[in-house]
Amino acid sequence: MNESAASSERFHAHFEQVLAEKLEAANAERRQTLRSMVVAWFMYCTPLVALSVLGFLMQRDWGDFAGFLMYGPLLGLLFGIFVPINRYHTPYKKNFKQSLVAPLVAAYRPGTRYSPSAGIERHELDSSGLFRNPSPNRVRGEDRVDGTIGDVRFRFSEVYAEHEKTWVGDDGQNKSKTIHVFKGLFYVAEFNKHVSGRTYVFPDRAQRLLGGLGQLLQSGDKTYGELVKLEDPEFEKQFVVYSTNQVEARYVLSSSLMRKLVALQARTRKPMRIAIASSHLYIAIETGEDNFEPSLFTPIDRALFQEFWDVLDIFVAIVEELDLDTRIWTVA
Repeated sequence: MNESAASSERFHAHFEQVLAEKLEAANAERRQTLRSMVVAWFMYCTPLVALSVLGFLMQRDWGDFAGFLMYGPLLGLLFGIFVPINRYHTPYKKNFKQSLVAPLVAAYRPGTRYSPSAGIERHELDSSGLFRNPSPNRVRGEDRVDGTIGDVRFRFSEVYAEHEKTWVGDDGQNKSKTIHVFKGLFYVAEFNKHVSGRTYVFPDRAQRLLGGLGQLLQSGDKTYGELVKLEDPEFEKQFVVYSTNQVEARYVLSSSLMRKLVALQARTRKPMRIAIASSHLYIAIETGEDNFEPSLFTPIDRALFQEFWDVLDIFVAIVEELDLDTRIWTVA
């Protein structure tokens, strides 16, 4: 039995033994949470809307007071949107993660830990070197998973990274602008081995759009090192590689690893960036969504937990490839 089939078998066994009997109660809680939020919104918003309409109708007779009555409740509506979320949805998500996701992660591999409120820290994004111009200065994360594969320690979480730009305007007032940098899964694997250079893998948008001209532009970009050309045509279609050590990059990106990265790209269908530097592997997958969040509008079923399990499989396959292919670590 291959590793993929064995993992699938472990998932189905865990689902039947632990999760299947909890689905009915979980869906009942989901429906009740949604009903409570709708009722709360109705009870909170209806009087405010009525006051606003009353103010609109009485503008001529009540003057300024009518204006206050008309616009004041509208501001209250903006605040009121978040009240049911904090009161009902936030506790629902917390219970879902603790009672259903945490046991799933623990069952995946012995010693694997799930921390719903923790995330990858900013210094790890900085150390990867993947995000420049702009680099993030505001980072928050959640749904962190920590574990070990052989001698390799790994961790990943959802990460939302932004760059807040501030300046003083011509009028002397402080100005600020928030720039989106990254939202998705950020993964770190820490090895007890060392590479001397830094190798980066990015989506190959320029060559895909501009052909030979795109490749020429890529070769002139030295931000991440020298352009590295590899011999796997499918990998070359998907990615562009830069490295500060050409020879080492070819050892690190073995044929087997390149096939796994192509398969990972096909599986996620999301923009993916990779860095291998010092004793760390970094993978950033721009999902643009909350990957471990249950939807109030979609039934909780086997497919949802299979998706969570697949996220674990994706990263473990890459680490196992790097850990087992010992020849990539022979370059000084």
